[in-house]
This record gives sequence, structure tokens and C-alpha cells, in this order.
Amino acid sequence: FHISHFTFHISHFTFPISHFTFPISHFPLDSSLAILIAAGGSGTRFGGNKLLAEFRGLPLFCHCLRNFDAPQRCFVLAVPHGLEASFQEALQCHLPQFQGAVHIIAGGASRPESIAKAFAFLKTLPELPAFIAIHDAARPLADQALLEQCVKMAQSCDGAIVAHRVTDTIHVADVTNQIVSTPDRNLLWAAETPQVFHTEIFERALQDADWAANPPTDDASLVKRLPGIRIKLVENQSPNPKITYSHDLELLQAK
Repeated sequence: FHISHFTFHISHFTFPISHFTFPISHFPLDSSLAILIAAGGSGTRFGGNKLLAEFRGLPLFCHCLRNFDAPQRCFVLAVPHGLEASFQEALQCHLPQFQGAVHIIAGGASRPESIAKAFAFLKTLPELPAFIAIHDAARPLADQALLEQCVKMAQSCDGAIVAHRVTDTIHVADVTNQIVSTPDRNLLWAAETPQVFHTEIFERALQDADWAANPPTDDASLVKRLPGIRIKLVENQSPNPKITYSHDLELLQAK
């Protein structure tokens, strides 16, 4: 592999990028879709880097690559600064057949910054895809069928995201923990990933983003800040948990 350095500018943010990439392989990449993987979390709540933890025989982050048929697509994996080599070594050890498909870069201080850096790296490649998918590396159960549903839905609008219906009662509270309202749960959905958008629309959203003043909590909420944007939900009734704490992984291992 080799290390390259880039600098990009989006709005008032400027970031340097360093990345690891595998040698070019013999298979063609799917030029219609690229997948940006958010893997840059600090691991503070988990008690270490959860994405390098083993799950069913593989480092946690490797599952989404394998599940999404990585050898057929371009992936950009944004990881914690300074851990690029660790992720590259783990990937080469466990999924060597994915050479040429995966680019590992240093992420930013926040998830939105990591995704912005991954997108900026994507723009340095020879061909920009029509669509991008964004996925949390800490969701190891999302599969190819779920991704394809999102892509198909996004073709008829501006974007599509995986979500599940909320079954609990949700209360809105004030700063004193007093309930102030109870929204109709029939209208509430919990967002998941993958989330798929037209590339040019996502680029416009990044250019308009004011992350410091109003950081988005997911990619759809960032894109929805553009006027007239239509994002549809793809209902997921299968487990797609996000590993946050060590006991999350222990529970998933036990199933």
C-alpha cells in the first residue's frame, strides 16, 4: 500500500487527508455507487476501539464490507487519526480479497467531519459515482439486500434511509425532566444506516453545512437542510443494532 496526502476545503472547514489504499486489483468496481464508512469514533463509551474488537471471527468493522460485497464497489473508510495502519493490517489479514476496493483515511473530530473527509477523498478518484451510501461501521448486521432497497428507493427521490418504526412511547421533556409533550408514535421512526443519496445533492449539503453551530445527528438530517429535498424511509424489520457499549457486543455475541 502507499500513503498519500490531500487537503480539501468545504465551506469554512479545511482538513488534511492521509490514506492507505490496497494495490489496484484485477476486478472492476461498481461505478454507480460508492460507500462511505463512518469508523472514526473514539471508543470512549466502549472502553477501547470497538471496531477492531472481534465479532464472529472478524474485526467488527469488516462485517459491513463483507456484507455489502466490497470487492464490487469503492469503499472509503474514515478511521481514528493514528489508527490507519491498524485498520489496514486488520483488513489485509482478514479480507485480503478486497484489495483495490477499500481506501482507509484518517477521520475528523466528529462524525460529520469524518464523512466530509471521506467524501473529499472520493472526489480525488477518477470517477465520481451517481450515488453514495453512508454506513456506520458499528452496525455489523446490515446486508446487501437492505443496501439495494435503499439504492432503489433513492432513484425515485433525493435520498433513502433505513429506519424502523418506534414501538416505545416517546416523551419530550424540558431541562428539568418534566414531560412537555408526547408525540404520536405512529409518526416516529428511528433512523439507521445505510443512508443513500444522489452524489451531487450530498455534495451541496456538505457545502451548506454549519456543523459547529448546528451539528447534524445523521446524514439525512444534514441533507434535509437543503430546500425541497425528498428523503424516503426504507422500513427495516430485521435487527440492525449499532454497537456503542461493550455489553452491546456481548449481547450480540450471545445470540
